[in-house]
Amino acid sequence: MKDLKIFPQLIWLLLAFNSVFFSCLIVKFVNLQIYIMILVLLGCLQFIMVLQLKIYY
Repeated sequence: MKDLKIFPQLIWLLLAFNSVFFSCLIVKFVNLQIYIMILVLLGCLQFIMVLQLKIYY
């Protein structure tokens, strides 16, 4: 039970880190199309994670 509560927090930490990491990369390249694509992908990933978490609980 303890592991299940820690697991979602790790996922959100990873997603937050990825968002920051991608933002830093994009600032260097300044390509709006790639930026929008990555934002959409991250949004989809978060949506899927939330759905999976709802199924687990």
